[in-house]
Formats: sequence, C-alpha cells, structure tokens
Amino acid sequence: MAEQLRGASVREEFELARKCIWIFLVFNTIALASVIGVTLLGEGASTFMWVRALILVAVSPFLLWVARSAGAGSAGMVGRLRVVSTVLPVAVVVVDFIPGIAPVWYGVIQGLGALALIPVAVVSRRWARRLSAA
Repeated sequence: MAEQLRGASVREEFELARKCIWIFLVFNTIALASVIGVTLLGEGASTFMWVRALILVAVSPFLLWVARSAGAGSAGMVGRLRVVSTVLPVAVVVVDFIPGIAPVWYGVIQGLGALALIPVAVVSRRWARRLSAA
C-alpha cells in the first residue's frame, strides 16, 4: 500500500497538509493567548473558551503525527486523518457560533484555524482513493 503514496506529488501534498496543520496550531495558539490576555485584563473568559482552546492546541501535534504516518502510507492513518480533518472544521465552526457560547472574536479566530484543515481533508481523500485503488 505504501507504494501508492510515493512520489513528488504525494510529498507536495504532504507538505501542504503539514503546513495547514501548523496554521491550525497557530490560530489555536492565538486563541489561547487571547483567552489568557482577556483573563489577565480582568474581563474573564468562560470555561468553554479555556477548554476548547487548550484541547485544540493539544490536538495539533497529534494531527501532525497522523499526517506524517498517513504520508508514509499507513492506510489506517489516512482514514483517521480524513475523518478528523473533515469533522473537526465543521464541529468547531458550528459550536463556536452557537449564540452566547463565546464572543464573536473567539469564534472567528478558531473558525479561521479550522478552515485551514479543509485542504488536509482534500489531500487525505486523495490518499484514501489511491490506497483503495491498489
């Protein structure tokens, strides 16, 4: 199976996926730093904002590892990456924009980060098709 995920185009796709996951991490780090800043200024941040920001920052290294394994030809990791990169942006955007759950600025920051995972979903679907054709 791994031979189906070799070549220059796959390396380029892997680099794209890796960069997009790093963008996801940067936006979520900005969201966490903003929550810390708001709290230090005495404005307060909800438990939801703290937990969501911490979880999404913590998930990023895992996504990088899954992408690396998927790019190396692991069919199981390709499937995991495909599911996570498809579901996570939808979940983040939908939940962050429930009225009253978080300020708009917070939803925008995390929503932009989540949108960076869309190319990862596209790339992982290509990889899954290549593996299923083998």
